[in-house]
Amino acid sequence: MRVLLTHSEGRLEGLADALGAHGLTVTHHPLIETVLLPSEQVRADAEALLEAAWLLFTSRTAVRAWAALELPLEGATSGTTPKLGAVGRKTADDLRDLGGRVALEAQPPNAEGLLETFLSHVSFPTTVGLPCGEGALGTLETGLTRAGFTVRKAVLYRTVTRPPPETDADVVVLASPSAVAALPDSLSHARLVALGPSTARAVRESGLDAIESRAPDLASIAEAVLQAAATPLTLETR
Repeated sequence: MRVLLTHSEGRLEGLADALGAHGLTVTHHPLIETVLLPSEQVRADAEALLEAAWLLFTSRTAVRAWAALELPLEGATSGTTPKLGAVGRKTADDLRDLGGRVALEAQPPNAEGLLETFLSHVSFPTTVGLPCGEGALGTLETGLTRAGFTVRKAVLYRTVTRPPPETDADVVVLASPSAVAALPDSLSHARLVALGPSTARAVRESGLDAIESRAPDLASIAEAVLQAAATPLTLETR
């Protein structure tokens, strides 16, 4: 059984080995790549977010893009110190590696979880800064705005589609809505595994079906892949 992993480089370390241990043939080929936008205007937009009461990071890529701009995570010219929120443990660890003090981690570790955790943690409307990518889903921004928060965004990076892999696969693992959009027609026949509710929703909106991993950890993803590998592919299920 052939499995194609499509997440970005440097993510989900150990997943290929974990799946290989189950006798699966694993290939890793990211469908998208991140392009940072280190211009003076982008830096100014990001620096303005330091005036917010909170900075919420929805991905490790957002942290990497922030670091590339060589901006602090605490303090600004006005002396403000935004609190930091992270979409999950690894994003929080990346922030700590930059010297940030993380006040909030999402449970569960996705955009919906970050919104729910934040709203349960912060009881009064304030200003929230969102370092994000171009075309980011509006789940967090919309939810915060409806709850009365003032949201400021800074677009720090964009994702671009990579050439499709020169391989076939029985199971394809998709880690983001952007990867769903980049899925080539040559792989649309495969059984799909989605990491997170937003990715699963993007799969459904594209007219396909997917098994959603119950959590983003390696054990849960491997479980979903094995379930997909054992699921017959029929006209009724696709």
